[in-house]
Amino acid sequence: MEKKIIALLLAILTLALTTSVLAYTLLNQNREESKETQTRTFIFEFPPNTQKIINGTLAINITFTIKGDRLRAIAYINDTLYISHKLLCLTFDSNNDTQVDAYDSAMIMYADNFTQRSAIVPGGPVLLPMTLPQQSECHVCVFDGTQHIYNATYLLTEVNHDLVQMNYQLDEYICIRFHFGLEW
Repeated sequence: MEKKIIALLLAILTLALTTSVLAYTLLNQNREESKETQTRTFIFEFPPNTQKIINGTLAINITFTIKGDRLRAIAYINDTLYISHKLLCLTFDSNNDTQVDAYDSAMIMYADNFTQRSAIVPGGPVLLPMTLPQQSECHVCVFDGTQHIYNATYLLTEVNHDLVQMNYQLDEYICIRFHFGLEW
């Protein structure tokens, strides 16, 4: 009888210990995953007297998320007119010289899901390359009738620094430079 009680107590103790170790492991794994994922959102608004892209206030809501070795950027732009060559261009300080300039690689993302590598004029327009756009492997743009949604993913090795220049459109364009403030 004593052997049965001892065996039962050992089984209960083993089960309790195993459950505790499993719970501890899962909690630490969730903590590590939350450390790996960082997110930052910015909202930019441009009243009608500062832009001619839409009638009314142009709003760009962009979220940057770092998870693992990738940076994801999702931009919501309240532009209700679809034209296949509408573009969002993100240029990161890819050479890590603390400025965004013509030496950094710009990614033009078109509304029709084509893309081109390009360059920018610092604080100014996107320079269109003399090559044809290619089907994009790094971004998707969805137009839902009320807004353009650009969703792009970059390797952190392509980004190198949190300074970005964001351009929307070509002729009447919006250009913003800012630090998105995530660390890796």
